[in-house]
Amino acid sequence: MKILKIELQNINSLKSTNPIIIDFENEQFKDVGLYAITGATGAGKTTILDAITIALYHNVPRFNGTKGTLRNVVSHGANNAFSRVTFENNNNIYEASWSVRLGSNTGKKLLNPQEKVSLKNLSSGKILADQKRNLLVEVVNVTQLNYTQFLRSVMLAQGEFASFLIAKGPEKGRLLEQITGEQIYKKIGQGILDRKSREDAKLKEIQSKINADDVLSEERKTELTIKDKELDTKIIATEKEIAKINLIINWYQKFQELTQESESLNTQYNKLSLFIEKHRVEIELLNLNEKAEPFKELIQNFNGNEKSSIAKANQLKELEVQLTLLKPKIEELIAISKKQTAELETTDKEFTSWLPKLELITTLDNQFKNETENKQKTNLKLVELNQQIETNVTEQKKLIATLNQTEAALKIDEAFVLNYKFLKDVDSEISNWASELTVLKGNKETLKLDSQFIISKKNEVEKTTSELEKYQEILEKKVAELKVIESEGLKLSIELSKNKLTDLLAQKDTLTKEESTWKQFKNFAEHAVKLEKSHAQLLQNQKVFIVELKATSEKIKVKNTDIELQEKSVIDASKILELERSVLKYEADRKNLIKGEPCGLCGSKEHPFTEQLNVIDVSKADLELKSREEKLQLFINSKTDLDKKEVEVRTKIDNLQIQINLIIEELKTIQASAKQLELNCELTDTIQIETHLKSFHENLATIDENLKTAQKLQAKKDAFSKSVEVYKKEESKLTTIIATLNEKNKNSNTTIESKNKSITNLTKTSIVLKNDLKTKLAKFNYELPLVEETNVFIDQLKETITNYNKKEKNLEALKANITVIHTNNNNIKNQLEAYLKTQKDLNKSIKDADIKLEHLKTKRIGILPMTISVESKRESLQLLNKQLIEKVENSKKELQKLLDSKTEKDTLKTQGIKEQKELSEELIILNSDFEAKIKTSAFESKKEIEKALLSQEDKLKYTKYKEQINEAKSKLKTLKEANVKAISTLNASKNFENLESESKVTLENFKAQKDSLSAEKGEVKEAFRKDQEIRNRNREVSLKIDVQNEICKVWKELFAIIGNSKDAFNVYVQRLTLKHLLDLANVHLYKLNKRYSLKMEENYKPKEELNFNLIDHYQTDQARLVDTSSGGEKFIISLSLALGLSDLASKNVKIDSLFIDEGFGTLDSSSLETVISTLETLQSQGKMIGIISHVENLKERIPTQIQITKKNNGVSEVEIV
Repeated sequence: MKILKIELQNINSLKSTNPIIIDFENEQFKDVGLYAITGATGAGKTTILDAITIALYHNVPRFNGTKGTLRNVVSHGANNAFSRVTFENNNNIYEASWSVRLGSNTGKKLLNPQEKVSLKNLSSGKILADQKRNLLVEVVNVTQLNYTQFLRSVMLAQGEFASFLIAKGPEKGRLLEQITGEQIYKKIGQGILDRKSREDAKLKEIQSKINADDVLSEERKTELTIKDKELDTKIIATEKEIAKINLIINWYQKFQELTQESESLNTQYNKLSLFIEKHRVEIELLNLNEKAEPFKELIQNFNGNEKSSIAKANQLKELEVQLTLLKPKIEELIAISKKQTAELETTDKEFTSWLPKLELITTLDNQFKNETENKQKTNLKLVELNQQIETNVTEQKKLIATLNQTEAALKIDEAFVLNYKFLKDVDSEISNWASELTVLKGNKETLKLDSQFIISKKNEVEKTTSELEKYQEILEKKVAELKVIESEGLKLSIELSKNKLTDLLAQKDTLTKEESTWKQFKNFAEHAVKLEKSHAQLLQNQKVFIVELKATSEKIKVKNTDIELQEKSVIDASKILELERSVLKYEADRKNLIKGEPCGLCGSKEHPFTEQLNVIDVSKADLELKSREEKLQLFINSKTDLDKKEVEVRTKIDNLQIQINLIIEELKTIQASAKQLELNCELTDTIQIETHLKSFHENLATIDENLKTAQKLQAKKDAFSKSVEVYKKEESKLTTIIATLNEKNKNSNTTIESKNKSITNLTKTSIVLKNDLKTKLAKFNYELPLVEETNVFIDQLKETITNYNKKEKNLEALKANITVIHTNNNNIKNQLEAYLKTQKDLNKSIKDADIKLEHLKTKRIGILPMTISVESKRESLQLLNKQLIEKVENSKKELQKLLDSKTEKDTLKTQGIKEQKELSEELIILNSDFEAKIKTSAFESKKEIEKALLSQEDKLKYTKYKEQINEAKSKLKTLKEANVKAISTLNASKNFENLESESKVTLENFKAQKDSLSAEKGEVKEAFRKDQEIRNRNREVSLKIDVQNEICKVWKELFAIIGNSKDAFNVYVQRLTLKHLLDLANVHLYKLNKRYSLKMEENYKPKEELNFNLIDHYQTDQARLVDTSSGGEKFIISLSLALGLSDLASKNVKIDSLFIDEGFGTLDSSSLETVISTLETLQSQGKMIGIISHVENLKERIPTQIQITKKNNGVSEVEIV
């Protein structure tokens, strides 16, 4: 990275009207590797460097640790400031800039100062950033250096390293941290120590939790395992029984559903019959419509022809009337058209006669307009001229007044400047006075703060000592209380050993088991009694159902006989109905038979039935058939009900038998289960059972009381254990607090001693400085101000000096103003004379224009009044002509419309007569077709056919009814067949005899049994869980201790690695950093002076870890401490270290522009020559170095200089020589 140009304006003391530009590519810097930035103390040399960091990073080094902002760098009294740096990196040229505006152009301060920033790639012309945050990121991306790295890479810390070389012990470590920014490693050491202490405390806390509780015996554990397996077996068996009974209950539910479905289907059959009867008339009408359908199109044609004939006749009448009305209208329009044509010809002649007059009027109007405009312009000029004359007169008066005031002010300022000439000398000294007074004030404030700090620390020590005594007293009390609690806990342990919880629990478990066996035996006994009662009741019910079954079978036989007879009766009625329909079919043909002519069907010439032709009533036979079918259906329904009843009774008998068999089997099972319990008691001996259960209950109650007592003792013991744990924690906490307070007191006493020494040294320095200031101020008759009034004193002096400088400048300004006022006054006199002459000429021009305008006006009115324009007259003539043309055109159009209408109506009349004739012919043909068709149909007239035809809506409605009936019949038939088949399949699948009610009761019993077994299994699981919890309790604590030990071990090892001290790691890293820094410095030292190199000491004493030696290769590589070096040698060493730090901080970014601020004041002439020679060697490495110094010899030795010259008003100027 190389700085190419620096531009700035109004930064600190470098206040200027035009920007200050330092261009390193200029001829003055060509082939220059070393240049100086020179000037008096406080002139603003370091401001050049500030401008660079402001433009790049918006920061300055002097703001570190303060609340200063970039507004504070703006020169006093300036409204704006800016800084711009052009630099080269990686063959690209960039420009970074910053500017701020504090006030407007009028000098008014802005509430919110306006800051602007920019970073631009000049090589590509691209703007990389124009916002603060983005610019800082982009600058780092471009330079590969953050702010801290830039300061250490470009602003060489040679002065800091010079201090580092002569520092001793811990001070050397502090300075190295400050130079390299490695403070983080001290924090790491402290962090590891804190973490190690926390983990140790956590280990002690876990170790205090260990206790010993009783656990279940192995014997009891074996019993519970056996019981758990038995319960699993019983639960599985119970679940199987529940599944079997669920199948039976599902069968009964399915049978009930099918029975209900069958009844529902019968109900639907009845509803369908009612629906058919309800819509019988609509069905008959639909059948009649089907017969009339062939005539539908013919009837529609008839009706259409009739309507068309009537419409045509009406249309012809209307046309005749319209033609009669048109004739007089046509004649009237022809007459109007002729009249309008004559009027149009007269208007055309009048328009032609006016054309030459209009042209003359137009010429006169244009002349009048031009003269009017010229007169107006002249008037405007005259008004402006009058205003200028008035303005000049006023200005002349003001100038005379200003001249008098200026001459008076000049006399006052000349007297002031003469009296206060000595302020020029004060101005050159005020900067030094301000610095020394500020130091004096700072020393006093530091002494005050240090004194307060010592008092505060002493109070803190007293308070800490008091707290220490209090905590020691508390600790002694806690130790005594802990001993008492531990003795009480021992007594409880002895008492608990007498009533062991495990023995009591074992006794309770044995009694509970025996009680459970007797309770089970009691359940078997109660269940056996219930089963005996159910068995007797089921046998009684079975007998009743057998009697009912026999009666139902007899009724079914009778119904079967009735159904057979009724079916024969229905067949007979059906045959009769078919015969009658056949006869009725030929009734129409019989009417057409003629005696002696052969029959078209049989060929016979004799027709005996035609002589006695009777009408057969088919509907009576149909009604008889329906009556017999309904009676048959009633018999079938009755038989179906009896069949259902028979099935139901048989099912009930079968179910009863199944239940009886199940009860017998269940009784056998209960008796077998009771024997397995191996109790010396009969199932019927309820007294013995109750006696045993009562005995078990009493014994268990006694054991429960003993258990409660033991549990209370255990709870007390646990409470004491917790108390001991709490007391031990408090004891540990108090011990830690006491140790901390002791350490705190020790540190405070050390700090107080250090501060006292500091106060003594600072007091001596302040006395010397105070006496020196008194001497300097007395020279100008000023007294040393009080420390509190230092700023006021300096501000007043500066204000007086500023006022003097203003007065001095103001003298010349006033003299120049007087000369200017005289000149302006003469100019105004000459202007006034010219303006008056022009005024006279303009008045004459206005009079001539008025005469000419009057003449033109008179001539124009003689042809046409002024109020009427040429355009309006021309438009009125054209409008009249246009209106007449439109009237003629409209009349012609209207006449043509009437003629067209007459022709159209004549054509329609002819066509209507022709169409009327065609309709008459079509009607004759339709009548002929209709007569031919009606003879072969069942209808006698057109009217009868029209009555039979249904509307489309009715037809769709009746068709829908018919389709619904057919669909319902088909659906019901399918459902009935499926229902009968399902009932048959269900009956075939029946393989049990249980009743539904009995199955439900049995299911509830088994479910209750399963719940009881599950509850017992849950108790067993809970016993195992509690046992495991007790066993795991101490094991978990031990595991936690092992885990925490491993964690503590890690942090102990880590603490040992960093040297078993919070500062050891920091020292270790500092040595590594210093070694790396020395390696980089040796590279530069070899280029500067091959005689020397730097080397770390391998063996060192405490507080000498950062010492290193200077190796003199011209003296057989003799090693000596660097603090024994001469001034010139120390400068070379510190410069090499600064260059090394630049390499370290710049991350291998090539730095070609370097700045060294001060550090040369203590060098003698010989050492200074060595320094200059050394710095000049850097030019060969392609580096450009700027030295900031006020040392005269150094200035003379370096020809190229940026000189900062301090002026009287606190502002400095920059000059490149």
